Amino acid sequence: MCPPVEVGTFAKQQQLSSLSCVTVSLCNSEYFNTVVSQTSMRVMNLPMGSKIKLVVTALANYTLEGDSSTIFNNTSPGPVSELIALSTKNTSFCASWTPPPGSDLSFIVELKLDRKPVERFEGEKQPKKCFTKLKTSSKYTVVVFVVSGHLVSPQMTLTEFTLPSEPTNVKGEGNQNSITFTWTAPDNIEKATYVVNISSDFWGQSWSDTVRDRTTHTFNDLKSGSSYRFQVSTVAGGLTSVPGSVTVRTEPDPIEVGLSMMCSSPQSLLCDNSTTKQRVFEQLEEHFRQLLKEEIKWELKEV
Repeated sequence: MCPPVEVGTFAKQQQLSSLSCVTVSLCNSEYFNTVVSQTSMRVMNLPMGSKIKLVVTALANYTLEGDSSTIFNNTSPGPVSELIALSTKNTSFCASWTPPPGSDLSFIVELKLDRKPVERFEGEKQPKKCFTKLKTSSKYTVVVFVVSGHLVSPQMTLTEFTLPSEPTNVKGEGNQNSITFTWTAPDNIEKATYVVNISSDFWGQSWSDTVRDRTTHTFNDLKSGSSYRFQVSTVAGGLTSVPGSVTVRTEPDPIEVGLSMMCSSPQSLLCDNSTTKQRVFEQLEEHFRQLLKEEIKWELKEV
């Protein structure tokens, strides 16, 4: 609806016969309206990236509305912000960003490999895009544009390297104080650099080493009868793959430890009861299970 017309204002300008009511709407809600005497005007302070509906209605006798003319347009969108890479692996990664303010936005996403176009996605509505079936150890560029109607924002870019492929078929075989690990090189690569790591949570031990151009490594000076977690990652171009891993236990060197316990009770013959003995044995066994878990080879026997 057009606002009331102050007759005196336009009468002094002798423009009573050429009044127009201008109404601007955003998202089907009226943003503002006004009455003007000129045949053109610039609408200022509109929000970015919004669809604009502008209606011009001729006025006669200050209040009588004639036919209306309607046009639609869009304000230019701003660029995205906080463009980052997520969940990067050897053949995939995702890009995420924060959209600019606006109510009628979509995105154009381009993926490039060494500056050459790989894929282009238009009409994207979500501020995230994942890319799959990529090449390993490769430099990719993501370019994101914001679209509002026929208008396109400045681009924002992100560079991300895919990781090398991880070693596979990781195995280990040990004796009482050492374990030898083997693995298969990724993509049948004969020469590569690997980072290897072995650790024991129970003993608080951890060792790392770098292996070049071979797919086997031995760790010595380990504890007998103990579980060790081994990890091996491929290193290429300053990037490290996700690790291949395996847990292997060294061979035990059995040592017998004797435990004797005394029982006293005000209840007659309670300590000689077989049920009482069994209950105490089970509680002791549970204690060692919580203490040693599967990290150490152990066995509790009643004699």
